Amino acid sequence: SVLQTRRLGDLLVTLLLALAFFIFFTPLHPCFCATAIGLALVTVRARLMREQSRGAQRRGKRFYLWVCHRADYSALNFVTEKVEKEHIDQLKEKVDHMEDLLRDVHRRLVQISTSPADVRTPHGGR
Repeated sequence: SVLQTRRLGDLLVTLLLALAFFIFFTPLHPCFCATAIGLALVTVRARLMREQSRGAQRRGKRFYLWVCHRADYSALNFVTEKVEKEHIDQLKEKVDHMEDLLRDVHRRLVQISTSPADVRTPHGGR
C-alpha cells in the first residue's frame, strides 16, 4: 500500500507537470499553467512531509504542532470604531430589554405584595 501510494503520488506530480508544460504552449491564460505547477509543488511538498514523518516514526520520534503568539497580543487591538459601535448598540438593546423585564417584575411584585385586606372582593366581602 505504501508503494502504491508513492506511485500514485509520482503519477500525480508527473501529470500535473505535463499539464503545466502543455498549457504553457497553448493560448490559454497563464493562470492555468501556474495553477498546475502550484498543485504539483504542493503535492511534492506533502509527499516529502509524509516521508519525513514516516522516517521519524521508524526512529521512534514524533512530530508536534507548535502554536505561537505574541505575549502582548490583545484582541482589542483589532477592534475598529464600527465594531465598537455595533457592540455598544447591542449592549444598549440588551440593557433596554432588561429594564423592561425589571419593570414587569416590579409591577408583579407590587401586585403580589398587596395584602388580601386591601383587595376587595366583588361579592362585598370583608
